Amino acid sequence: MSLRIIAKRAVVSAAILISTAAFGQQQMQDRSPEQRAQRQMKWMQANLALTSDQNDKAYNILLKYASEADNAKTGGQRGARKEIQADKDAELKGILTGNQYQLYAAHMEQMKEKMQQRRDGGQQGSY
Repeated sequence: MSLRIIAKRAVVSAAILISTAAFGQQQMQDRSPEQRAQRQMKWMQANLALTSDQNDKAYNILLKYASEADNAKTGGQRGARKEIQADKDAELKGILTGNQYQLYAAHMEQMKEKMQQRRDGGQQGSY
């Protein structure tokens, strides 16, 4: 194979990788607060063995803060994201058991790392 063909393939591969990463990130941003809360609840139900009372309270908390995050983003308050996340975590800590909250916090840390990797290297992950 000639060097020119290899270079063209490398450029095409890089373009595909970048567009795929951007598309994945855009999909999450395009989800409504309800869709994001439902997706997070699905993980919590599968991994935290929530009671029915915890289930209802957790969904309401997730929906509340997903809506607040949207309002902050559309209002130009992107820096408020960390505060919103901290408030959400504090409310969830109040309804989860110690073990459930530890699992949740570990998962959130993993998600944070995956997001950083995607920003740095263009990799995709899932919630």
